[in-house]
Amino acid sequence: VETHSARLACQFDGYPIPKISWYRNNANLGESIFQNEFKIMTSQSTSYLEIAHTLTSHFTVYQCRAENSLGRSQVDIQLKRARPPDQPMNIEINADSLDRNVFVLSWSAPESDGGTTILEYYVY
Repeated sequence: VETHSARLACQFDGYPIPKISWYRNNANLGESIFQNEFKIMTSQSTSYLEIAHTLTSHFTVYQCRAENSLGRSQVDIQLKRARPPDQPMNIEINADSLDRNVFVLSWSAPESDGGTTILEYYVY
């Protein structure tokens, strides 16, 4: 079974500087019980939650919580499993009227992008 890594990012700002915590199913992921499963790294303005080897149970909602003496703020981040996108639709090939060796290939975006942005297509 092929596994992949995942990295979630949470940007924050506040004064006094907030303490950042990551949660999943109300469990604080910074506790030692999760140290082999998750890695948390926090800089001055961004906190990262890294999962080295994703399992099905990792595809769920995470909470990034910023807390200081003035209050608490939280954002939910959903980790979704990406899958291959559908095939492009309305594929057309047209010959260039000025050069018989040139063809124009066009298409419409697929109905499903597989859960992530399509950055490029390869034509074979």
